[in-house]
Amino acid sequence: MKNFNYRNVIKYQSIRIKILNLLDWLPDKWMLKLQYALQTSRFLNLKSPQRFTEKIQCYKLYYRNPLLPKLVDKFEVKGWVSDKIGSHYIIPTIGCWADASDINFNQLPLPVILKTTNGSHSNIILKNKSDIEKVEQIKKTLNDYLKKRSPKLGREWAYYGGDFTPKIIAEPLLVNEENGGFSGLTDYKFYCFNGEIAFVQVLFDRDNEVKEQNYTLDWVRLNHFNTNYTNYTIEKPKCLAEMINISENLAAEFPFVRVDLYEVNQKVYFGEMTFYPASGYMNWQPDSFDIELGKAFRLPKKF
Repeated sequence: MKNFNYRNVIKYQSIRIKILNLLDWLPDKWMLKLQYALQTSRFLNLKSPQRFTEKIQCYKLYYRNPLLPKLVDKFEVKGWVSDKIGSHYIIPTIGCWADASDINFNQLPLPVILKTTNGSHSNIILKNKSDIEKVEQIKKTLNDYLKKRSPKLGREWAYYGGDFTPKIIAEPLLVNEENGGFSGLTDYKFYCFNGEIAFVQVLFDRDNEVKEQNYTLDWVRLNHFNTNYTNYTIEKPKCLAEMINISENLAAEFPFVRVDLYEVNQKVYFGEMTFYPASGYMNWQPDSFDIELGKAFRLPKKF
């Protein structure tokens, strides 16, 4: 079947969210089968999953570790991570609010990043005073991220099955020096299975169109990707050994988790822990990598 992405048909995220909100009544299993088919052009095998993407759907349905709601919360996770590896790896929190109307934008130290704790692609970066001229629009956008996204959009249990209350947090904007002609923060994402790292996904050039490359722990580039950029090679991070140790430590007790880290001016910072990357709907190239990763993902015999 030819890959079909409904995002290309329904281009506006706000419309997609409204449609998914209207389908809240569907049982999780049915909804996941529908979304999986639309996103990957394959039928979802839940009885005997082989692929990484299939096992992520099982993870959503059946893995009920009570820690997960805390660890997917971008604010609450900081305390847990600090206890595990030390507070010096944590990006400071400038403020935390339940509603954007409570934020005093004139008191925010610039540059700053505002983000909601309940998902991805919900960040607003303010670099200078001109960025906060449209305060009311910024407040509306942040509150829309908080309140108009049903926690069941992706049927990701960690966001709706426990005591999870989304909030807005502010953090100082980490800025790395330009590297090889590219600016912006480089994001190192360690795919971990029972504490063992399978590979490192690297996202870079965030100031333009985000690009991706994947590497082994020996920093050999892999030809497995969701998106590709072939004319540039990411240098091995100076703190790679430290990042490997951190990722293995944080991931040790979970069948799967992706640990996201940053290296800024030769210092490592914790980003987040992700249990359902891309909600399990990535189309790996080549497709065989999905099956290869699935072999590393050992689901618990009993959930």
